[in-house]
Amino acid sequence: MSMRPPVDRQRIIRFLQQLGQQYRKPGRVYLVGGTTLVFEGFRTQTLDIDLAFEVGDRDHGEFIRAVRSLKDELAINVEEASPGDSSLCPKATKAAPSSSTALAASTSITSMSTALH
Repeated sequence: MSMRPPVDRQRIIRFLQQLGQQYRKPGRVYLVGGTTLVFEGFRTQTLDIDLAFEVGDRDHGEFIRAVRSLKDELAINVEEASPGDSSLCPKATKAAPSSSTALAASTSITSMSTALH
């Protein structure tokens, strides 16, 4: 993991807003781990944005490109995880980046941690 500035709630919100602007297809984003704790106000910062997502099979590559672009643009580390990976916060916080990404067809999330890097 690179040495990028810590992530606070404002940076999470900015990431989600810009993701919603860049990725305009249906989908769901789940904040997990330390990201959930920061977003909900239980911690002030975390090292990265931990997320899981559901997007249509045809839109998967476009979503990954948007995340990669924002990682560089915002100097934020983003890690793909599943809500079950977090032992600190058993329930993930669901966050829709924009109204256009409210719901998606179910998509299995497999072996994408390397795709985000």
